[in-house]
Amino acid sequence: MLAYQQSGFSVDAGVCIESHDRAGLERLLRYCARPPFAMERLRKEGSVTSAAPRQMS
Repeated sequence: MLAYQQSGFSVDAGVCIESHDRAGLERLLRYCARPPFAMERLRKEGSVTSAAPRQMS
């Protein structure tokens, strides 16, 4: 079992980074460190901050 889904989140353990792959490690760390919402999608209306709906292409 390399993937697990629970309400609200999912985990994929199928990603493997070789010890010498510094660029791959950096990509993975940047992905893990990114915020859950893009700052440009956030807007403030009155006293409530919400995320704009995602545009489906």
